[in-house]
Parts: sequence; C-alpha cells; structure tokens
Amino acid sequence: MIDTEDTIDNEDTSDTADPSDTGDTTASDLDTERADRVADLVEHVARALVDEPDRVEISIDDGVDETHLELHVAPDDLGKVIGRGGRTARAIRALLTAAGVRDRHRYALEIVD
Repeated sequence: MIDTEDTIDNEDTSDTADPSDTGDTTASDLDTERADRVADLVEHVARALVDEPDRVEISIDDGVDETHLELHVAPDDLGKVIGRGGRTARAIRALLTAAGVRDRHRYALEIVD
C-alpha cells in the first residue's frame, strides 16, 4: 500500500514570490499606476493620428482629486489631434471620462503644441 502522506510531504511548497515584494501597495502607487495607464492610452491614440509620432509626449500632473494630462504634439499635427470642430479631442476626452468612471478618478486633458 502507498502512503499518500509521504508523497504530499515531499512536494515543494516553497513560495516563489519576489522576496522584495512586501505586498504593501499604497494609494499613491495605485494612482500613479492608473495615471500612467491612462497616459499610455492617450499617447497610443495620439501617435496613431499624427504624422510625427515621435514628437508626441504626455506630461502628468497627478493630483488628489484630478489627474491633469498635457498632450504635446508637433505644431503641424495639432489640427489632427483636435479634429474638425474638436470632435477628435472630444472623443479622446470621452475615453478619459470612461477610464475615470472605472477608476473612480477624474482625468483632464489639455492639448498643447
């Protein structure tokens, strides 16, 4: 007869988690992570719209109640990001609003040349 307890005891049950990871995540870390994720989204959309994607930059001012994003593009690409009548800019801001609902946080976008 096979003793099943011996086989269970011989299994490797060591924890493979990163020893430097303490598991403590602060609210500030989560806010920064969320802001970075939203900034990456805006940057991805903007790069797809412009002729000079290498000149697209996002700066983040992370506040308590609101995260302010500044989208910097080449002067010639400003119209492409804003769109006719501001439709494209409004669509990008709608994405930020949707992300804000999910994150329970407010995001504001300013488009700068």
